[in-house]
Amino acid sequence: MTRVERIKAALKSGEVDRLPVTMWMHHSDVDQDPRALAETQVEFVKKYDYDFIKLMPFGTYTVQDWGARIKIYCDKYMEPIVEDYAIKSIDDWKNLEVLPAVYGTWGKTLQLAQRVSAMVKNDYPFVQTIFSPLTIAAKLAGPRLFTDLEENPDIIHDALKIITETCINFINANIEAGISMLMER
Repeated sequence: MTRVERIKAALKSGEVDRLPVTMWMHHSDVDQDPRALAETQVEFVKKYDYDFIKLMPFGTYTVQDWGARIKIYCDKYMEPIVEDYAIKSIDDWKNLEVLPAVYGTWGKTLQLAQRVSAMVKNDYPFVQTIFSPLTIAAKLAGPRLFTDLEENPDIIHDALKIITETCINFINANIEAGISMLMER
């Protein structure tokens, strides 16, 4: 079985020659460079003969373009963290705008998918790391999200619509970039 055949069969609870397997980890020493990260991730999967690649951009890629300040270590043992939240008051939620998939760190993460697609062609299926809009909101605001949600649900609802539209733009761009579509639509 090819990797794709194995994964598709497993997703349908069908017969497989063996269970599909992969492993992923952050490569924080190279995660600010889409090309280096793509090369590192492909090399890692090939070295261990895994069945698919889960792209591992840095975990705060979704919030930097909306104003969160990120502490970047470029150290394989220290992932980037939110150093200063973008949302400091309820009015900050109103300033969010829909972002295109090619912009800033979203765009850099899209470049990762494009590079991996070019490197693996059809040999290795791969998927992108996509965070839910609520997870992104939490990374934008930290603990104040829950207070804002309780006290101003309409404002947060509107902000979540903007975050969702940005995510949809990013998902569509990743599909165009070649991420694997392992389930029929």
